[in-house]
Amino acid sequence: MVNWQDPSIEVFSGYVSIVLMHISSGFYFWEFSISLWFDWKLVAKKGAFRSTSWPYLLTRYPLLIGLITGVVATVSREPVSDCSALYKLVAGNCILSIAMASLLLALRVVAVCNRKRWIVVLFSCAWLFECAMLTYAIVLAEGVYVPVLHACVLVQNAPIHYSFFAPFGMDLLCLVAMLAMLYNHRGLGLWRLLVSQGLMYFVIILTFHVPVAALVLLKMNGAVFTTHGMHTMMEFPAMVAMVIASTRMYRELRDFNNTAVDTFSMPATPTRWAHRQSSRSTGTILPMSQLAVIRGGPDRKSVPETE
Repeated sequence: MVNWQDPSIEVFSGYVSIVLMHISSGFYFWEFSISLWFDWKLVAKKGAFRSTSWPYLLTRYPLLIGLITGVVATVSREPVSDCSALYKLVAGNCILSIAMASLLLALRVVAVCNRKRWIVVLFSCAWLFECAMLTYAIVLAEGVYVPVLHACVLVQNAPIHYSFFAPFGMDLLCLVAMLAMLYNHRGLGLWRLLVSQGLMYFVIILTFHVPVAALVLLKMNGAVFTTHGMHTMMEFPAMVAMVIASTRMYRELRDFNNTAVDTFSMPATPTRWAHRQSSRSTGTILPMSQLAVIRGGPDRKSVPETE
């Protein structure tokens, strides 16, 4: 039986946690670079910028700043004089990205549910509660330099780690609402409906949140390092997965060909597939980025798009 409270095990867990953070950061840097074209198109194309574009941009760029700062904080060979200020910068940017990612998910659910008033009120209250919990965690963030890890680590970690249950609950609420919508539109076909409404991204986000919640509750170690241990090692991968999934969903459901409306905030996104399925009108249509998968490849000729 492994003694998770053993100091040597805790040091090893700390190293693993830092390595996972660096791997997650590298993956996000790659994802960020290959999708810069969308950001440029969003800003440069006339009429492309919408109100939902603000949460999208505030999801992507603060996380980039937070991860860069976090990597710097965990590779310093020299003692850092003010780890608390550095970690407040990391926590502030990362938590802002989490809050905006949750807002993107909530906006999609509200759109799919046809902006019903009780849905709007429910998700508004849930999102404000999440923001309050995350803000509280930022205020209590305090860091200290640990020479054995060559990194700044958190001292007051419990409120920050438990605050991740707020986005976990928000994502679970979004998934339940989307599944309810799926049940009401089950005649269209499961795969096409999952793709068209971005529900797969909700499942991916929730899948990453489950191990975070389990490890935080188990708290296998933490006597030596209050952070960068077994109970925290999945937090950065889950955060990166949440941001990538929510922003990819936004990019796939945005239609730049129709600049009169914001297609992300519509229950259905206009696509070529809608024309062929007009006889089966259910109000749910596939995004254009998935047409090649559904229709057998990108080389097949398409029919004109419908509004």
